[in-house]
Amino acid sequence: MAADSGSTNSGLLFITDRVSNLRFLIDTGSDLCIVPRKLVPGRKEHTNSDLFAANHTPIPSYGWHILMLNLGLRRDFTWRFVVADVQPPIIGVDLLANVLLLVDCHNRILDGVTSLSTSAQTATTQFPSVKTIWSSPPADDPFAEFLDLTRPSEVPWEVRQNTIHIKTITGPSVSCRPRRLAPDQLMIAKAEFDAMLRDGTARRTGGPWSSALHLVPKKDNGWRPCDVYKALNARTIKDC
Repeated sequence: MAADSGSTNSGLLFITDRVSNLRFLIDTGSDLCIVPRKLVPGRKEHTNSDLFAANHTPIPSYGWHILMLNLGLRRDFTWRFVVADVQPPIIGVDLLANVLLLVDCHNRILDGVTSLSTSAQTATTQFPSVKTIWSSPPADDPFAEFLDLTRPSEVPWEVRQNTIHIKTITGPSVSCRPRRLAPDQLMIAKAEFDAMLRDGTARRTGGPWSSALHLVPKKDNGWRPCDVYKALNARTIKDC
């Protein structure tokens, strides 16, 4: 009966980023956060990890882009958005769940951390929710049995490798000073490490050893976080 009455936009709201003034569609039915390719500077190459709309229409994707959002909740949200051919930028359930944002049907977004709220606007146009290709692969998909080989980097997987301990010569530990990063590079580095913590490829630890972080530019105008291990390598006992 609800569908017959024409109420098909339940859970779809718009919220405005106070820095860029972009209107983001809040869609609890979308698996991922999406940013339109036309809003991303530089050339983006098409990837093999296409997305799908709710009606199974393929949506070409072009890697990812880091965005920092100010939604008026007294804290910023840095997130990795998938670049794709969509109309409005979309905030999906991946960001909502990880930063504890709750969607209130009375045109509000609630912050589960600070208990603050911000206003949103009802979406007046129907947009198809974005589904990832691995959530419901076609029955005749030859790669459906090998999802670990075709799974994009945004998807968590089971960590199977063991920790390898590095043997060092006798002496004090190596502790390097952190290098200063430009604000945009610092945002990218934090987003990268947050992503690795979420998907299980990294974990937080403590100890007297530390190495400086260095960002290397990539061909697609992105950045790759690296560590400068010169001091550690000088103390490492080589394993042939």
